[in-house]
Amino acid sequence: MEDETNEEIARILGLGRSTVKTHVSSILRRFDVDTRAAAVSRAMELTRFRPVIGPE
Repeated sequence: MEDETNEEIARILGLGRSTVKTHVSSILRRFDVDTRAAAVSRAMELTRFRPVIGPE
């Protein structure tokens, strides 16, 4: 999921929009960041995860 709104994520996952908003807010707060992009970056730092882009 990339650049989806809370409403789009809720529809895709079969959840309520407010549930998605609550979880996103919780993630942002726990990572002490203001944006979803910053949360992804922080998660990658913490887990040393690097996505594979394209064939190797």
